[in-house]
Amino acid sequence: MMCLPLLLVVSIAVVDVVSAACGERGSFYNDAYQGVLFEKQTDQSTGKEFWTPVCVGALLPGKHANYTDSLYISSGCIQSDPSNYVVRYGSNDPIEDMENIRGQYIALFDRLLPEKGSHWNYGLSVAKFMPDALTSNIKTVCLPDSNDNGPEVGTACRLGVITQAGRLTTLPVTILADKECQKMPSYESTELGENIPYDPTFQMCGRESDMKQTFSVFRSNVGPVICDHEGRQTLYGYFLIEPPTLKDGDPFRMTRIKPHMEFVNEMRSSYLNELLASMTQKK
Repeated sequence: MMCLPLLLVVSIAVVDVVSAACGERGSFYNDAYQGVLFEKQTDQSTGKEFWTPVCVGALLPGKHANYTDSLYISSGCIQSDPSNYVVRYGSNDPIEDMENIRGQYIALFDRLLPEKGSHWNYGLSVAKFMPDALTSNIKTVCLPDSNDNGPEVGTACRLGVITQAGRLTTLPVTILADKECQKMPSYESTELGENIPYDPTFQMCGRESDMKQTFSVFRSNVGPVICDHEGRQTLYGYFLIEPPTLKDGDPFRMTRIKPHMEFVNEMRSSYLNELLASMTQKK
């Protein structure tokens, strides 16, 4: 139960993001709503520490003095203590472009899991950093509002990735009907050793035109899925690591953002109700 106050903070922080000035193209580069999570690692032969990119995420603004700008990422990106991570953003070359790059050490990770999800590949994490650190040059994505159940089948979206050359880019993804992914093999082996079938409640289905080429040119196989909604770039989900049997042209699964948001709101209500009940009992 100790995690509930943390979830409460996140749920409040995301409420105003939809109505804020979000979802615009960036002025630094076209997809400036992307950030990269770097992890501190150690060279075993020399003992020297270095930073390496591990995951691409989508930036969301705090917008208010007490809120904190955040990078939405998959929980599969997190393997160690938050002090070992930093967010870099503001350039499509987060490794070499020292002139435009911004860097923020992580304040904390809020790890959000849906009600039925102890599974790592369902998880969503929010890497929180400096309050209101994002400038107007760093555009941010929107989150789906309460009436937005998209993306619809046939929607052309973009998958955020970092290439082997260390550049941020996006790849075209087409949203497919759920039945296409339900035909695919489930995860036969995860970190928890589970067999996880396709779940349309928490996942959506898509296809990238040249999967073999895609895997050969980018580092991270976990990235944000951004779709246009009413003229704004909206974060709908994240690409999931698929079974090794995945071939070119095969559909793949992506985790949905909206169920996670709804889960957090439910947890907030539950926490407040429990808190009020405990205060009443004390009286």
